[in-house]
Amino acid sequence: MVRLATRALAGFVRCFSPFVRRVRVEGSSMTPTYAPGEYLWAVRRVLIPRSLRVGDVVVCSDPEVPTRELVKRVSEVRVGLGSVELVLVGDHREASRDSRAFGPVPLHHVKWVIQPHRPPRVDVRNPPTL
Repeated sequence: MVRLATRALAGFVRCFSPFVRRVRVEGSSMTPTYAPGEYLWAVRRVLIPRSLRVGDVVVCSDPEVPTRELVKRVSEVRVGLGSVELVLVGDHREASRDSRAFGPVPLHHVKWVIQPHRPPRVDVRNPPTL
């Protein structure tokens, strides 16, 4: 049964690989939110039915090393005449190389948006009603 579920998941990922992918966190720039070595699910930005907002976590190409990808949080959205730029930062500011070093990133450099995979925290003293 486990083998069948694993094959089904692998088939799903292969089928939707142009649209969904797993991203591995490298380094500690996104701690404590995401740990080094943690895997995250990312969806193509063009499939997100809304604009990117402050707080979203994205995957973009590194402006200084285009073959490298960065996982960063949107800190600011700057809209100009015909252009949109994002200020991207790491959650662990002291360990992060981000827009403070290389400046705002054009929106078209962001290809993927990280999908939250953790359930929301529930206050056990005041649980939600059904």
